[in-house]
Amino acid sequence: MGGTPSTERTYGEIRDRILSGRLLPGARLVEVELAAELDVSRTPIREALRQLSAEGLIEMLPNRGATVRSWTDDELHDIYQSRAELDSLAAALATDRMDVATLERLEDLCLEMEACGVEPDRDGRDRLTELNTEFHDTVRDAARSPTLASMIHGVAQLPLVRATFHRYAREDLERSGNHHREMIAAFRAGDRDWAAAITRAHVLAARASLMNLRSR
Repeated sequence: MGGTPSTERTYGEIRDRILSGRLLPGARLVEVELAAELDVSRTPIREALRQLSAEGLIEMLPNRGATVRSWTDDELHDIYQSRAELDSLAAALATDRMDVATLERLEDLCLEMEACGVEPDRDGRDRLTELNTEFHDTVRDAARSPTLASMIHGVAQLPLVRATFHRYAREDLERSGNHHREMIAAFRAGDRDWAAAITRAHVLAARASLMNLRSR
């Protein structure tokens, strides 16, 4: 992001708290409190909040200061629709450009996710989230399209998108794992249409799970 090391460290810490779900949508970000917690002056706090606001992760509201951004159902519907289209395109490109080492890494990630079990505890879900993120990042990297990767990054790092995995029911986890296995089968077969179709279904299924959770 540029700036001083103190500002970059502060930005990274606050961003990580948002994306990990430790700071929930609607949470207030008070400069003096953050400065004390992170042992920095208020200047890097202000710079970090300005950057996070530009990324759409927080809102700067008059007389209320900074708060973690909340998302409406309509916004999330559109976000996931965008992800479905972009990720399916990445999967199609990756099918044509993926090497054997990448396929083997995807297989390893699937095995590690399956080792976490279908009813993991909190630590297991934390690990599942990390592995799931790496799986999809690996596919996107295999597409070898920096422009597409940048577009996906803008809609794939939202807190609710990542935190939802921690609240998946058993059937959601099983379906997600089956989708990952089918993606790998499509990549091995060199079938870009199959890879795109299952990836799109995977993202839309995640949207359905999220909307179901929000309705409870």
